[in-house]
Amino acid sequence: MNIYLVNRYFWPDESATALLLTDLAEDLSAGGHDVQVFTSRQLYNQPGAKLPKDQGWQGIQIHRLATTPFGRRSLVGRLLEIIFFHVALRFGQKFSPKPDAWFVMTDPPMILNTVAKLRRKLGGRLVHQVADLYPDVAVALGSLPQTGILIDLLRRRSVQGLRECDEVIGLGECMAEQTTPVGA
Repeated sequence: MNIYLVNRYFWPDESATALLLTDLAEDLSAGGHDVQVFTSRQLYNQPGAKLPKDQGWQGIQIHRLATTPFGRRSLVGRLLEIIFFHVALRFGQKFSPKPDAWFVMTDPPMILNTVAKLRRKLGGRLVHQVADLYPDVAVALGSLPQTGILIDLLRRRSVQGLRECDEVIGLGECMAEQTTPVGA
């Protein structure tokens, strides 16, 4: 089975999502699956890092997308980094072989929507592991307004992405309640 994993951080990074995805990738590869990871060239605490663009490791093919050097130092830098990752994944990759399944985490925010577009073209089941609720976490942190056109648009897109999933994995019952789209 060809499985594509998507998250902004992966081995050798040691952030929480990187460690979780690395464990999953290693287990899938050990189980005989063809695993490809689409991630950034950065390390969580070293945004200026430039990890190899393509690398094989533990039977896993890693594709590291071009990034900006901004990292998480400012809101504008974060937004540029997020947008750049989305664009690089959607338009800068040649996906081969076609995936049987996609496994998508929540970093960068709203990446599920970009992967859903790719999945419509390439096929494969879509599994989303939710660790953060976007855009709600950005609103709670004061990075986005609580009301208005922008937040309404982002919430609709978030629900749309969840509806396209074959499976959504939450951290617990409370998260599962929050990630079940109305009418699903």
